[in-house]
Amino acid sequence: MQKGKILAIDYGLAAIGLAICDDSQQFVFGKGVLNPLKGLKPVFEKILKFCRDEQVQTVVVGLPLGSEGEETPQTARVRKFITKLEDFLKQNGFVPSFVFEDESFTSYEADKHLADLGLKGSQRKQYEDELAAILILKKHLKLL
Repeated sequence: MQKGKILAIDYGLAAIGLAICDDSQQFVFGKGVLNPLKGLKPVFEKILKFCRDEQVQTVVVGLPLGSEGEETPQTARVRKFITKLEDFLKQNGFVPSFVFEDESFTSYEADKHLADLGLKGSQRKQYEDELAAILILKKHLKLL
């Protein structure tokens, strides 16, 4: 695997969690949550700025698959979002590689971990998408 920073995206209709690794791909850091309800252009602009500032080489996207590994309506929404993001980045001169990673159970694992820390429902929701992105990236890097 080529070294360099990787951005992970956990796409959801209400929130998009972000995480990044360092150049050595040994450490993963949460980078917050974006709100797609305010429109995709501001989300794309923030991702573009982040990718440029951090010199991201690759974008790993959590792909929600069904229990049998099949594509679902949410899988189609994620693919559509990523196609639009990729086009936006290319139009703005930034062309990282994109990789999909099965995100099965990452939101459940994130919620369970936050519950184990003693956070209540509304507090957990605040961090769940960012933690899911962290888990997606750790899974991709085989750090789990």
